[in-house]
Amino acid sequence: MLRKLIIRNFAIIDELSIDFSGELNLVTGETGAGKSIIVGALSLLLGARVDSKALFKPGIKCIIEGHFMIEGYGLKEVFEDLDLDYADETLLRREISLEGKSRAFINDSPVNLSTLQDIGNRLVDIHSQHETLDINQESFQVRVLDSVANQIPAFEKFKTRLSEFKKRDKKIQELKEAKAKNASELDFIQFQIQELEKAKLSDPEEQDKLEQELLELSHAEDIQKGLYAFLGWMEGEEESVLNRIKQALISLQGIERFYSPVIPFIDRIKASQIELRDIFDEISTLSETIVLNSAWMEEVQSRLNLFYSLEQKHRVVNLPSLMEFYKDLLNKQDSFHSEDDTLTELQIQNEKLKEELVKLSGELTKERKKSIPLIEKEIKKTLVELGIKEGDFQIQMDSQTEQFTPYGWDRVRFLFSANKGFPPSDLSKVASGGELSRLVLAIKTLSSQYITMPTLLFDEIDTGVSGEVAMKVGRVMRKLSLKNQVIAITHLPQIASREGTHFLVYKETQSGTTRTQMKPLQADLRVQEIAKMLSGNNPGEFALKNARELMENV
Repeated sequence: MLRKLIIRNFAIIDELSIDFSGELNLVTGETGAGKSIIVGALSLLLGARVDSKALFKPGIKCIIEGHFMIEGYGLKEVFEDLDLDYADETLLRREISLEGKSRAFINDSPVNLSTLQDIGNRLVDIHSQHETLDINQESFQVRVLDSVANQIPAFEKFKTRLSEFKKRDKKIQELKEAKAKNASELDFIQFQIQELEKAKLSDPEEQDKLEQELLELSHAEDIQKGLYAFLGWMEGEEESVLNRIKQALISLQGIERFYSPVIPFIDRIKASQIELRDIFDEISTLSETIVLNSAWMEEVQSRLNLFYSLEQKHRVVNLPSLMEFYKDLLNKQDSFHSEDDTLTELQIQNEKLKEELVKLSGELTKERKKSIPLIEKEIKKTLVELGIKEGDFQIQMDSQTEQFTPYGWDRVRFLFSANKGFPPSDLSKVASGGELSRLVLAIKTLSSQYITMPTLLFDEIDTGVSGEVAMKVGRVMRKLSLKNQVIAITHLPQIASREGTHFLVYKETQSGTTRTQMKPLQADLRVQEIAKMLSGNNPGEFALKNARELMENV
């Protein structure tokens, strides 16, 4: 319930603090006193759009605060989902800057406007004669059925599952479209993979090795000639290198007996002689491996040509880059296959979810049908109490199992007739403003017996009624307030005289400036106000007596 409302610097309100009771709160005042301004301030607190001209004093920001007792409203999970701190006494605050910009807070945490509206709509239900569109909405009508049928938790579960189903279904369609769109690309990728697989790319250095081998094969004859020439110079005739070294060594050995300084050189020459002999033997062996193999050279050239062709085709510079490109192709192919797996998994999940939705829809339909006779009976009964004695109220529910609606399998319509002899029809076609307001009051009176409802604010919904009907409307409001906080802004004394907390909205002028004020009325002041509503300012004794009788006969 709304425990306290604080308004600072809004319209013609300088500063106002109102403490409401938990039952019936009656708000009266002359036309133009500022009752609609208070409703407007509360609407801003609940997320309505800001009007920059709303500031009372242009140099000071506007602040509107609402203190709500929300224990038992079942909002803890809602607060957790919105990442908000929960408290049994919750504070909503809206600030309007000098430039007309708005900031909103819930329990001192900054929130965006949609979050404020989400929480606000769960805390206060504002209804006026000019705002009867909700009752024509199918969402409102279904909620009435579900509240009486005790199916609101089941319906909330259905909505959650349906949202999941639609999101998955959208993803499934996107994947199917992507799969169809990418089919040709996948075929091309697989063709490239097959082409590269035939190339059997395994060694990133293979191209360098083959290029070196081709160089050797193409110069085999020159290599062979060079090696043979080396061997001839090293050992062959008398002028060969090895033979000359041998003769040189013999010359030094002939003098080593009597000239010792040559001994180290003799040792070094012997070591060189051994190293040169080894070189000779190895090159001799190497020369035997050099053959003119034109067939193998063609194979090497063909292999290299394949590399060159693939590198040019895929716009890479070498074999390692080509192998990296091949790896990327495999990854792309895997991603396509992964999307196929994801698509299959989503389809399986959605089939299971569809089975759950079918079950939930069936249960909702069954329980709603069971509740319809009770709702029709109770609404008609309350309409009689509200002065619509010949009224008829029916609920039409059509169910189909081919496709889910936002409400399960059901389409719901409320049908109403205020006069005997006229068949019930859509509310928008048959009900006047006053009749529709009383129908809303009847429906909310019934719903309040089954669910915890937010604060109900009725803004002059009694327009168009008077006399005994007004008395009846007042009685029903009082009855409704026994289980729910009701704030009723009224211009009728028959309603203002109901048992409850009575507030007067009035204007006063201070220092040449007019301000709206609001205060609770007690005892004689309340009698005086109701008498004014009966006969105008300066009521006489008859009006005062009539006011007391109204208050005594509630």
